[in-house]
Amino acid sequence: MLEYVTTHDDPHGVFSRWVLDGAGRANTDHGRLYTRVAEAGGNFTVSLFNDTARTALMAQGTLDAATGDVDLAAQNASGLSGSVRITDATPFEAVIDAFYADDDDLLSLHKGISGFLAGGQFANRPGFSDPLARAKRVLDALLNARFPQGWRADSLQPLADATARYALFFLYDHLSSRADDPSAYLAARWRREARLSLPRVRLSVAGQVVQPFTAQILRS
Repeated sequence: MLEYVTTHDDPHGVFSRWVLDGAGRANTDHGRLYTRVAEAGGNFTVSLFNDTARTALMAQGTLDAATGDVDLAAQNASGLSGSVRITDATPFEAVIDAFYADDDDLLSLHKGISGFLAGGQFANRPGFSDPLARAKRVLDALLNARFPQGWRADSLQPLADATARYALFFLYDHLSSRADDPSAYLAARWRREARLSLPRVRLSVAGQVVQPFTAQILRS
């Protein structure tokens, strides 16, 4: 499984191997979730909320040990489910960035891709979560090269457009079988559009608005 979720406020590496299905803007904070690990009687419960106050519960699961995989079931008809591995659990709170763009972002750019879903899946994953995860990995690599370790965007929404365009590149690249077929042409088109969209990204980090992909001229 492609590791794509970014975890903040987890210095001891308690969380790993996140797999989230059904994540969208309706059940997250534009792709961000707020987690809590609570302990009772030796059992550890992992809860996911879509608000900073941690009042709107979206998914939850319990493990009767401090280490292992937790299955997360949807709560309050959120449609969000999945799993996570915890190691040496202790009561604490963390923040995770699950996605930068979702299925609706892709469909708003290119409605025709809905026909590529077979049984609600693409590349053996629900919806378009596979190309979206790969696109998030690309944006993360680019941003990690520009920001100091541990950086955190104030909002993930500004990353949606570029991520969606990279996801469309990965989608058509997955479908292409040779260099001259229509899917290969569309893959090249969306990769080009994704690169052209990067300079338009305006991201707020710690209250400061920056354009991470715009060249800066430094004068001595």
